[in-house]
Amino acid sequence: MLAAALLATAAARAAVHPDRLTAIQELKQSLHTLTVDEAAQRFEEMAVHRLAKAPPRQQKIDHMVVLYQENRGFDHFFGCMGLPGSDHIANGHSVPKDPSAPHLGRVNTSCGTAPYVCTNGPGYDTFAGKFKKGTNAAKYPYAPQSDEYSYANGAQGPSMQMFSPEQVPVKKAITSNYGVFNKMYCATPTASTPNHHFTQSATSCGSTNNNDYTDCGGKTLLFPQMTMYDSMWMDNVSFKFYMNSSCGTAFGSTPCQSVGPHTDTSPVYGPDASLAGVARYTDHFFSHRQFYEDAAAGTLPEFSWLNAKEEACDHPCHDIAKGERAVKDVYEALRAGPKWQNTL
Repeated sequence: MLAAALLATAAARAAVHPDRLTAIQELKQSLHTLTVDEAAQRFEEMAVHRLAKAPPRQQKIDHMVVLYQENRGFDHFFGCMGLPGSDHIANGHSVPKDPSAPHLGRVNTSCGTAPYVCTNGPGYDTFAGKFKKGTNAAKYPYAPQSDEYSYANGAQGPSMQMFSPEQVPVKKAITSNYGVFNKMYCATPTASTPNHHFTQSATSCGSTNNNDYTDCGGKTLLFPQMTMYDSMWMDNVSFKFYMNSSCGTAFGSTPCQSVGPHTDTSPVYGPDASLAGVARYTDHFFSHRQFYEDAAAGTLPEFSWLNAKEEACDHPCHDIAKGERAVKDVYEALRAGPKWQNTL
């Protein structure tokens, strides 16, 4: 049924502008070859293909809100909550320090031992997590993988400690009343920026690190691929990008920072900074305060992206209590608003 609805929507779009889909496809293919100014010009020309109003959709959900936090595993937060049907690592799961030397002992996972503020982020190797040291972890066909090799790749300290439900009561309350994804897979098993890119554009454009597009051989600092915001702009779907930074045109002339080495041209602070398809929409940037006002008034856009304040984004080693408070504040704001029953 969903597939049929999507096909019907696509057909409706094509019927409005027969050449619209072709123009969009050509733009997607050419963005990698354009300068920032040339890309901006092309999007101005694409205005003739914008829908006059958003296409038909389901009638139950009017607002979608995404709060993006990061760098904590499912088991780390939820493994000790006893969620029905949860596919989690059991308390006491152990890995050997060296599978070839049993006398060295093992390391166990443990509930209720994770610190709110760690002293350093876990050194769990980005790509080699379960590969034996010295074996092929870089390209197919890969060497065999086993949990027996996890310790050598950083499965120790904070990465083996899990929160108890009592430590994270906000997350516990949410999991007790709402659905939780049983498994979550990284789009790419690496740093923050590429995963932010995948979430908002379905690709990292080949990047596997927190860097600028020029570091990947690109012509521009900002990554050029189309984003979901470009699609929403084309389909006349309203959206806002809420962030706790005093930068961008919604705030004045204060320049904004990037996560990479080039901080003079990126539009927002955080991993989203290096997407040109975010930078194009500085007139859609608003503060967290504006989010709470919009939620209270029932005037949220159809799509809201909440870029969590850095210290409250759950990233190691920020205080988990602040991340808990951020989730609660957003939840309570939505629940108290007049559009709660129509918000995802």
